[in-house]
Amino acid sequence: MKVYLYEFETKEFLGEQVLTYRDPVRDELIIPTNSTTIEPPAPRANVTYLFKDDAWVATADHRGKKSYNTETSEEVEVDYLGELREGFTLLRPEGNVVWENGRWVEQEAVEQEKTIPEKINEIDEETREEFNEGFAYNGNLFSLSLEAQINILTAKTANQDYRVSTTDNQEVVIPRNEVETFFNAYMTKKNEILARGRLKRTKLGATS
Repeated sequence: MKVYLYEFETKEFLGEQVLTYRDPVRDELIIPTNSTTIEPPAPRANVTYLFKDDAWVATADHRGKKSYNTETSEEVEVDYLGELREGFTLLRPEGNVVWENGRWVEQEAVEQEKTIPEKINEIDEETREEFNEGFAYNGNLFSLSLEAQINILTAKTANQDYRVSTTDNQEVVIPRNEVETFFNAYMTKKNEILARGRLKRTKLGATS
């Protein structure tokens, strides 16, 4: 009599065994634990079989193979049963590539496919992110918003102290004799960011 063995925890098929040992009292073959008389399907590449609910279930098996993170291209050896985890592929990246529509594509080709409006949107988003970071003054970060500019100008014109919150909500008082210096730091940072954005647009041939 032949039985088919499977691993205790994963239920993965391990092999087959011909029973020869008989129970001396019952005079019948002893079937070992974690085994079944149900024969598994024929072997298939990249597939193993798990014995679940009294049946063999085909399961993907890529253990020992190299997989690649589709975001970072990082190489990771597969050490688990089942389909590849989301965000991984068995396709090896070569060169300066990115993952697009289920395949690796040359980075340059991807960039060329983008329309100028898409690239302008990217530039504008980068500019907004820089504005959101604020500007540094005396070890603190302050907002670069238009409202902040108006408030600084108001304090400067009135020759008074300027009470303002940092980006992490700490209240700071800028003395009246430093308000102009503070305003200049604000404008310098703002103009640097805008100039970078304009330069990037110019390189695309976009002037608006």
